[in-house]
Parts: sequence; C-alpha cells; structure tokens
Amino acid sequence: MVLCFFLLAFCSRRLRPAELGYIFALTVVAATVHFSHLPMAVGLLLMTVLVRIACRKRPQIPPPNLILPALPIAVALLLMMAVNYFTLGEAAFSVNGYAFQLARLVADGQAVSYLREACPQRGYALCEYIDRLPNDSDEFLWSPDSPFRKVGWFAGYRREGREIVVHTIMRFPLWTLKSALKNTARQVVEVRTGTGYGFASYKTYGNRQNTSDEIRTYYPSEYGAFENSRQSRGELAHLYNLNRLHRAALILSFLYGCAMGLLFAKRGQWLQTELLVTIACAVLVNSFVSGALSRPSARYGSRLIWLLSLFALASYRQAYDLLRPARASSELSQSERLTCSRGW
Repeated sequence: MVLCFFLLAFCSRRLRPAELGYIFALTVVAATVHFSHLPMAVGLLLMTVLVRIACRKRPQIPPPNLILPALPIAVALLLMMAVNYFTLGEAAFSVNGYAFQLARLVADGQAVSYLREACPQRGYALCEYIDRLPNDSDEFLWSPDSPFRKVGWFAGYRREGREIVVHTIMRFPLWTLKSALKNTARQVVEVRTGTGYGFASYKTYGNRQNTSDEIRTYYPSEYGAFENSRQSRGELAHLYNLNRLHRAALILSFLYGCAMGLLFAKRGQWLQTELLVTIACAVLVNSFVSGALSRPSARYGSRLIWLLSLFALASYRQAYDLLRPARASSELSQSERLTCSRGW
C-alpha cells in the first residue's frame, strides 16, 4: 500500500493508463485488508498535502498528485463501511475498533481512573471487575478469564465500551496524549523479526485451539505432520539469531537513508527524496496507529521497516553516480597540486 501510494502521488506522470489502473485497484485492495491500513493511508495523504504546500515555495520541485491517491482511499472506506453494514448492520469503518482503544486505555490506566470516578453514577458492567482489570491490553482482549469477555466481548459491549472510550479521552486528554506519544515512540523501535517462531502460542487464539482445530477438521491427513513440525515442538528458537543480522542491516539502512536523503535533496533528486519521506512518514504513522491505538508490537513494526533496506538497495547506484563527480574532482585537484609541486 505504501509503495502504491507513492507511485500514485509522485510518479503518476511516468505511468501508462493501464499501469495506473492496476496500481489504483491494488491500492484499494491493500487499504481494505487490515483495519490499520486505511488510517495509515490517510496519514500519508496528509503528508502529501504538506509536501504540495511546500512545493509552492519551491517551483523546481514537481508537486505531488492529490486526487489519484485520495480516490482509492475513498473507495476503500466506502467498501469497508458497506461490508460492515451488510454483515453487522452498522455503516461504520470499524464496528469493533473501540475494543482495541478501550484495551489500550485500560492498560495505560486512564480508563481505570475514569471508571473509579464514574461507576457510582453510571454503573457500567465493567465496574464489577474494576479491581481485576489487567494492565496488559492483549490479556484484556483475548484472555479466557478477561472481564471484557464476561461483559459481552466485542459484539456485546459496543455501546458501553464506546462511551467509556469517549468519556475517558475527554476526562484525561493530556494523559491520553502523553501515553499515545510514549507508545508511538516504543513502536518505532519495536522491529524484532520472527515473532511467534519457536513458540506454540500461535496454535491458540483466545480460549480456542484455533489453528489446531481447523487443521484437524479440514486437513486431517496433514494434522500429524503439523503436530510433529519443528515449529510445533518449539525448535525454531534459533531463528531469533537472525535478528542480529536484520538489525545490523536496518541500522546501516537507516544511516544510509539519512545521509543519502540529504545528498539527494541537495542535488535536486526529488523523486528519491520523496520516496524516502514517504517511507519515513509511513513508519511514523504506522507506529501511531499500531502503538497508540492498539499496542506496541514487534510484528507491527517489522511489516514496514524493510522499506528502509529496499530504499538503500534501490538507490545505491544513483548515490554512487552522484558521489562520483565529487570524487573525480577531488582526484583532479590532487593531481593538479602534485603537478604544481613538481613544477615548483
């Protein structure tokens, strides 16, 4: 989605109509497959608006296209609202999205403080469990013994859950903002790859053995191989050692991106600069959407951070060509000094 957005916003003049149509459709699909993608796309669109405003003062920078990336975002939003309307009877972007925000506010403490103040007057169902609310958002959402399950879970607690979220934010706006910024910062550095390998936790979901049950039911002949696999036996922990290699590559890509971003901007290579800005903005927006609205998690960061390495691999030849004239000039200057020294 991020790369498609970049192509629509900054490269539309270079694409043929058929290519534009394909990328448009791919952007719509990408924006609808996960609830966090559409807010990320909106964040990228706001970034593009700021870039277009900045281009007014610098006519040498080609302004980005705003209409082409905005259209698939609007189509994706309409599709998601239509699906929710026909399946759940409510025309909303995310019918159950409140639950993740509620879990985050409970884990950070704002919702607990609000409930202690409001329970005597409002009598929420969660008030009965106020002293047993977990300080971990995953435990609040998915634990079999979670109070959230006991009061109705996702579908059964929408009305009260949404009210608690809204009133909590209104009651503690600065506290909520501080927690959101802290969780965003935590998410930026949460990029550990291989989350889930070496453990059997992926086999369960909530209080149900989701993966095991599905494979046993629909693929009985494969179930034995599944149970005897190295992942099921927890023997893939050594794959975590790859994180050292991945982190080294990411650090080098980050340092390269900072240096080359300045070089590309200085030399007027605006397309490369815009790609790097798009990637940086996507990482930050993803960190806010995932970390502040849900929870900081390594898998949320790892799904995007590879774009930094992609930028490094895609642009190294252009960076080399930009640095070569400077190196040739330096060698020429050294040669001239040597000649003058000999002549003297």
